[in-house]
Amino acid sequence: LLAVGLAAQCAYHFRDTLVAQFPVQRGLALQACAKLNCVLPWSRNLDAVVIKASDLLEIPGKPGQLVLSAILANRSAEMQDYPLFEVMLTDNTNRTVTSRVFTPQQYLARALKPDEGFAPNTEIALTLNLDAGAKSLASGYNMQVVY
Repeated sequence: LLAVGLAAQCAYHFRDTLVAQFPVQRGLALQACAKLNCVLPWSRNLDAVVIKASDLLEIPGKPGQLVLSAILANRSAEMQDYPLFEVMLTDNTNRTVTSRVFTPQQYLARALKPDEGFAPNTEIALTLNLDAGAKSLASGYNMQVVY
């Protein structure tokens, strides 16, 4: 009885790892999580999610209003959770003037479907509007993805 309890506890604790190893069992795990009121995330491998290209432009005639375009890629063979996307505006000495973290719902500009993930070996194009303030000292930018 203790062994069964320990196995169940291990399956609950390592549910995301187990489903990554045995993806055909994801449906069964989702049903179990619905009853146990838990979530079942996709993989979260930061090395697999990369920013391939980006460009930051000021909107003409609107000081401090910026448009950031970027391409986010999942280079993994596995489905990934969408990461958070952080943008940091920097000054001439590369110090952060301001930063903002975008959720997947914000950078995808839509609500995520239940159990939706970042498909393997795909790219998504992002376009984000930023307000740096009319008197901002920002002259550059850095970006990163985080979980």
